[in-house]
Amino acid sequence: MWGTPRLSDPESLGEEVRTDRYTFRVIHAPGHSIDQVVLYEERMEWLISADLYLGERVKYLRRDERLGESLASLRRVAALPIRRLFCSLGAVIDDGQRALAAKLAYWEDVCARVQERAAAGRSPEQIRREVLGAEGFMRWVSGGDFAKQYLVDEALRLAAAPRGDARGAV
Repeated sequence: MWGTPRLSDPESLGEEVRTDRYTFRVIHAPGHSIDQVVLYEERMEWLISADLYLGERVKYLRRDERLGESLASLRRVAALPIRRLFCSLGAVIDDGQRALAAKLAYWEDVCARVQERAAAGRSPEQIRREVLGAEGFMRWVSGGDFAKQYLVDEALRLAAAPRGDARGAV
């Protein structure tokens, strides 16, 4: 369930996925993974968010997740008119654009608080405890694949990355 899946032989989705009633635009949205895509139905203003949106106040990242890419993907996708968002955890959210903007604002706030504490000389572990609290259940149940510390570490890496670095500061 956790960790890196075995390699597969996928087929390209192309630019669109068509059904009898709907046409979904395929949008590359890296961050959670390098190959993540979301599906956008323009006429209905629907977004199938994959793992781009799992909630507004996500405190964990995967070990190999890239926060800078996730933030850039959130900004790009949140600019679309999204009336309804379909989350990969099963939730259907009305006003998906607001939900994406709220997640983006939360992560930007976390980054600011992390960077503020780093500038004051606190260690990454101290910062995690102050900003996000103790690790808790998710790190244990995922075998270390998901952790709050990874979010802190990525926020610190973003602060140190040169501006415009696609995997760093955005």
